[in-house]
Amino acid sequence: MLTRATEVPSNALLNMFERPSLFMGAIVTAWGLVMMCHGFVHNFAELCGVRILLGLFEYVLKNFATSSTS
Repeated sequence: MLTRATEVPSNALLNMFERPSLFMGAIVTAWGLVMMCHGFVHNFAELCGVRILLGLFEYVLKNFATSSTS
C-alpha cells in the first residue's frame, strides 16, 4: 500500500525539478533530519511516527535511485 501511495507523488515531484540532483539532495536531507529526530522521542507513539516517516523517505530515495540508474 505504501508503495503505490508514494510512487506517483514522488515521480510527480521529480518532474517538477529541473535538476534531479536537487530532488535527491532534498530527500537525503529530510531523511537525515528524520534520523536525527529519533534522539528526541519520548514515547512509543512518537517512535512509531518517526519510523513511518523514515520508511517513507527511504522508499522515495530507493525509488528515485532505482529509476535514475536504470
